[in-house]
Amino acid sequence: MLIFASNAPPVGVAALIGSPDQCQLEPSALQAVAGAIQRHFNLLAGLTNPEAVAMVHLIGGTCASTCGIPVGHGYKELVQQLGGQLADLCQQDLSQPLQIMIDSTCGCSSPVHLDHVPISTSLAVALDNVQLARSRTSGFDYRSSMNTLVFIGVHPLRKWVQLATSYQRWVMP
Repeated sequence: MLIFASNAPPVGVAALIGSPDQCQLEPSALQAVAGAIQRHFNLLAGLTNPEAVAMVHLIGGTCASTCGIPVGHGYKELVQQLGGQLADLCQQDLSQPLQIMIDSTCGCSSPVHLDHVPISTSLAVALDNVQLARSRTSGFDYRSSMNTLVFIGVHPLRKWVQLATSYQRWVMP
């Protein structure tokens, strides 16, 4: 996981964007920013090195910033391309955005990917025939963004463990 925390665009990008207060960039500026961050995207998406894949988030200037810091263009576009989260550096309480960032990273790193998208409330999980509670403190949780299960306070991946999942799903006729 990589979290950028910044009150300005990256050095190489600042000169490309015109006004740092612009939320939406002109197409030519957007294309220039895309070119400037391309090698970083290639690395963090695993295109140049499969072992360098990272979940990327930004705590910085956003379009909704209330304290007058510039939009973090460059970082913002990189985070959006890689499916990360954006949080406003100006907000008083960052606990909720940080929790979302941690949860999404846990979902990405989970080795338990479901074959189908479940109806979330129907999920049931058992380890060695012992049903686990759905919990964010002890048991399992579901990360819909990655269609994965996350285990909290239990160790399901030791050798010779039996993991059973059941759920309902929508099937289109």
